[in-house]
Amino acid sequence: MTDRRSFLTAALIAPVVITAPAVAQTFSCGLDPVDRYWAATDAVNANRLGEDAYVQAINDLDRWEPPTPRDFLRKFIAQYHDGGCPTEDDRIAMITQAERLLS
Repeated sequence: MTDRRSFLTAALIAPVVITAPAVAQTFSCGLDPVDRYWAATDAVNANRLGEDAYVQAINDLDRWEPPTPRDFLRKFIAQYHDGGCPTEDDRIAMITQAERLLS
């Protein structure tokens, strides 16, 4: 399975531009950013999704403000799963989100 860091590194070296319409529809059907990220991860691992759509799913996940503690935990797991690590700015934003949810 491709982890987040490895994919982004590889994307700079060898861009892949394969986008299936069915996969694109998956991302616009009302799924939250965590579910879209997992769908994008599965699709990119199956070579059905291009780099731009995958990176967009990651960026959407990073910017998403989870409305509940459960959603925050889902976001946290998605971001750190399989060796992933958000940027420092995204980690600071997550701390702020956690503090907001706990207050």
